[in-house]
Amino acid sequence: MKQVSRVILVLATVLLVFGCQNQSTTPLPKGYIRIGLPEPNVTALNRDELPYRFLHNQSARWEPHPQGGWGDLVYPRLGARIEFTYLPVEGNLFQLVDDAFELAFKHSVVADGIERTEYHNDSSRVHGLMFMISGNAASATQWIATDSTGHFLRAASSVFATPNKDSLAPVNDFLRAEMRLMMESLTWRDAK
Repeated sequence: MKQVSRVILVLATVLLVFGCQNQSTTPLPKGYIRIGLPEPNVTALNRDELPYRFLHNQSARWEPHPQGGWGDLVYPRLGARIEFTYLPVEGNLFQLVDDAFELAFKHSVVADGIERTEYHNDSSRVHGLMFMISGNAASATQWIATDSTGHFLRAASSVFATPNKDSLAPVNDFLRAEMRLMMESLTWRDAK
């Protein structure tokens, strides 16, 4: 019995001495918080001062800008917003489209790729193009929509965090779906 006690004592001492020597003081990598996405409840952005209407998630609030038709849909829980720029078409459609392409492709420096998807709804006179920017871009989704004769609307998503495609994927996917809903439900106030 004495022999067994000595063996256990020697083993415990050896484990203590050698088991505690190689502790690293390197900090652990940063963790990411769990992102709780909003419930899928939809409402209409239908404000008298805007020349357009569309559907969006009711968790967002509209922040108007002084320039008519401009504003942001803010998603406070996500630290995100979708910025809207409205301009009337006055013989300058090609310039407006070129400017929108330039703004979208400024992200190509950090983007893994930029996918474009066309959208047409003849009954509501909405024709558009969505840019889905993959990688660590500051704006993962942008779109433009026009009736080609009077209205031009540009939307761009942004998340107020360091761009990291992996940790922001749930937010960017939510905003992409949200922006698709907006484009598909977009109507112009003067639609006939």
